Amino acid sequence: MGNAIVGAIPAIVRNQDGLYGEGNLDHYYQGLVFNATSNPYHNPGHIMYVLKRVHEACEYDRGKVLTPRHVRDALVGAILHDYGHLGRAFDKAGNAIDDAVNIERAIAGLREHVAEEDRPRLAEIESVILATQFPHADLQLDLSNPCDLIRQVIREADLSQILDPGWFNQIIIGLAEELNMPRIKMLEKQPGWLKALGAKYFVTDWARETLVPLIGPRLTEVEKHLAILSDYRFDADQWAWPKAYRPNNGD
Repeated sequence: MGNAIVGAIPAIVRNQDGLYGEGNLDHYYQGLVFNATSNPYHNPGHIMYVLKRVHEACEYDRGKVLTPRHVRDALVGAILHDYGHLGRAFDKAGNAIDDAVNIERAIAGLREHVAEEDRPRLAEIESVILATQFPHADLQLDLSNPCDLIRQVIREADLSQILDPGWFNQIIIGLAEELNMPRIKMLEKQPGWLKALGAKYFVTDWARETLVPLIGPRLTEVEKHLAILSDYRFDADQWAWPKAYRPNNGD
């Protein structure tokens, strides 16, 4: 996660631009920082990235479709969309874990920790979280409807981590670990993923104007990494830890 994103979070949490009316998000941000799990990918870094992008999209829409209340719904949903995430794609027996399990955990967290001022909007915030379940359900979203727009925006934000300056650590290291996938395989998937983002997943005016232009430069960067790494075959002996520091070395 880039330093610019980290630096922008306090202003979003404290509502310095008044984008979501009155109040702030201190309650939720405190829960994120002190209680969220430190997963390899689905961690506070990813959540703060999504929060920043959702706020950016809502700012882009200021005065158009979204009311301040819809913006707050979107931001609360962004902070909690991966709350309690298991941080792994397979159980101990090797069976795939449906993402619905993680969504259920996030919604349970929302229901337990929702601020009183947001309780009347519980259903709307839940719908924001539900929209992030992957693979995405075909919701036939109407982007002139504010509830649908925020659901589409969080989808675009959630899928765009590859465009973050800290993409390599988050995705090639972190997400690969959660998916139990070799890092080189994860890297090899990124060109196709980047192209799919532009062709299929980025549909709002905000995403087309803000995110799509980032795809080409990131694709070039990925291809440069692949040019160095794609023909390498890992040799455990060659790159083993020094014997004195290896796990289970008898010490």
